[in-house]
Amino acid sequence: MVVDLPGYGGLSFTRAVARANLVLIPMKPTVMDSNSATNAIEQIAVEEEHLNRPIPHRIVLNMVKDALAKSAAVGVDGSEKSMRTHLLSHKYATMEAELTMRRGPFVSFYTYAQTLPEMVTEGHSKSAERAWREIRALTNEVLATMGVSEPEQGDIVQLPVDSRKMKGSTA
Repeated sequence: MVVDLPGYGGLSFTRAVARANLVLIPMKPTVMDSNSATNAIEQIAVEEEHLNRPIPHRIVLNMVKDALAKSAAVGVDGSEKSMRTHLLSHKYATMEAELTMRRGPFVSFYTYAQTLPEMVTEGHSKSAERAWREIRALTNEVLATMGVSEPEQGDIVQLPVDSRKMKGSTA
């Protein structure tokens, strides 16, 4: 189950984190989001100490530039390149999959009342295909992190009994 929470400071955050198999922390490659992600990680550390067990967590970069624009990043403060360097220097666990999408595919959900795969099949949104590829890549990486193989379309994913012991877990 995926739960989108309103931030890192409230009771809903701490309760959800305490029960999560994996916490994904969305982060735009900006200084402001980097600070918020750091705060979330610090709050997770408090919960880990309180519960006396690790809580697996990963940062997911979103709203990143496409690969062509990314290769031109100069590494100035706030750029995606410097954000990656910052995350690595602090040994923050990140997902390899990145989300480059902007508002287009999400607005199309409401315009066409369709899922991403339906929009791709019917050709409603040029960016829907890219968004669908990125979501699938992130989903597959999450499942692999949790020790679950890639499901076939329509499969129900069964998590391991103790999915807190994950591959490559740093927390």
